[in-house]
Amino acid sequence: MVSSSSSQSMQDFSQNLRLLCGYYKSVAKVCRSLDINRQQFNKYLGAQATPSSFTLRKICTFFGVDEEEIFSEHESFRALLNRQRTAREPDSAVPADFFPSSAQDVVEVPGLLLCLFDVACRAGGGDQVDYPLDPLRRKDLE
Repeated sequence: MVSSSSSQSMQDFSQNLRLLCGYYKSVAKVCRSLDINRQQFNKYLGAQATPSSFTLRKICTFFGVDEEEIFSEHESFRALLNRQRTAREPDSAVPADFFPSSAQDVVEVPGLLLCLFDVACRAGGGDQVDYPLDPLRRKDLE
């Protein structure tokens, strides 16, 4: 028989995991990154199964949370994530004048245009995006 506190802990884990996945483009992408079967991961999301110790460590490492935290009460976990994100923002925030405001402010390198891409990061982890450096000229942006 499953105790009510164990059942609540599983519900909290499930909600916390769904919250963490919400910072990513898709659950499928999270599953691929973690190398976890999507059907099994859906059982975690639906509070139908508990991950093994190995898988739990892998999930926690990926999301940057402790094993105890991910099983904590959902509202406490949400508040914890908000505090962590707020604490990180001043260090990771890009100054307002970092990106050029117009094509005239972009530096032209002989034959190439140096372009800066603003890629939004999720949950502190971010996505790695590779952009080929195409031979663009200032006139291409105007």
